[in-house]
Amino acid sequence: MKRNGFALPLAIAIMVAVSIIAVTALQVATSDFQANRATRLATQALFAADAGAERTVARWGSGPFGTLAPGDSVSTGWISLPDGSSYLSVILRVDDGMGAVPLYRVVTEGRPSRRSQARRRIITMVTGGVGGAACCGAAVKIVGDLTIRSSGRGGGRRGRGTPDPQADGRDQAPTAWSSYCPTPSPSLPGVAIDRSEHLDLQHGATVDGSPPVLEDGSLDATLTDAIGGTTYDALAADADIELGWRDRTLRGSVGPSARHGECDTSDNQNWGAPLDPVSACWDYLPVIHATGDLEIDAHGEGQGTLLVDGDLTITGAFDFYGIVVVKGELVMEGSATITGTLLVGNGPSGSGSSEIRDDAAVQYSSCATARVAGRAGGARFLAGRHWFEVP
Repeated sequence: MKRNGFALPLAIAIMVAVSIIAVTALQVATSDFQANRATRLATQALFAADAGAERTVARWGSGPFGTLAPGDSVSTGWISLPDGSSYLSVILRVDDGMGAVPLYRVVTEGRPSRRSQARRRIITMVTGGVGGAACCGAAVKIVGDLTIRSSGRGGGRRGRGTPDPQADGRDQAPTAWSSYCPTPSPSLPGVAIDRSEHLDLQHGATVDGSPPVLEDGSLDATLTDAIGGTTYDALAADADIELGWRDRTLRGSVGPSARHGECDTSDNQNWGAPLDPVSACWDYLPVIHATGDLEIDAHGEGQGTLLVDGDLTITGAFDFYGIVVVKGELVMEGSATITGTLLVGNGPSGSGSSEIRDDAAVQYSSCATARVAGRAGGARFLAGRHWFEVP
């Protein structure tokens, strides 16, 4: 029996079988790799969405979320995370505005990288983080005597020929904050006071707002106790900067400071960077607590929540953005300004006397108070299961 030529067909058959097995194994490996890669990217996208939701709430005060009216929404835009992934959050206020605490729906989409098509989206429910009107109700809210005395020099702070109101309840966004602030809110009173006869306007001093002066007989010295969904004592207990008797007078310069590119929060005269949105200290909104009287005889600027157990005196060219709460009496002079809101108790019985004089002024800003209220008032996830994933 002749077997010539049998070896070659057998070799070819074996080679074909091995090739089929190799191709099949390669296809299975490729399919497994793609499936594992897709799973890994989808997981990274979910982690990015979850981290984005957490960061949105943690940095609530950095955006205009606290000033949203019921039904309004705003987007954060795409924001990068340290691992290269990114997220985008859309915040919608869903309550009707009738309750004491607002409610928000936050839709956060995550992606592992700009080149990847993987996307995961989650919805979280957030409460708190109230805005300026809910926080304080006026540019200046005070019990007891308040004297506002103009310098009488004219040429107001906005360059007009007449002095600007020294207590102004018309909502205004700080300079360079336009991209962080929504449409201005309705005007608040320039001054809310327990009895209108306690307000003394001298040398042509004016106030503005809606109304310019509101008499509120319910006000007493406890008006400084509640601040935007939290309390004075709770904020003081968790203060970022504590000023004791050694720090009763701040001199020199108050302003942002950084170390190795990071905001130096160990510096007691670093009160954030309200004038520079790209600064490392832009998001630093400290709670500053003075345990007694405080005199700010310095130049510069700060932001956050300033709590003063005793009397507060601000002189010179110092600007503060946010919420200022004074248990005792207040004196503002020179060109000092507060952009946000001011609460003054005028002592334990509310029988003290405070002054705003020269070119000093308090300008109401819902945006400034909302940034601070988001930090102080505590935007937080709704109790229970506060998030779920959507397609």
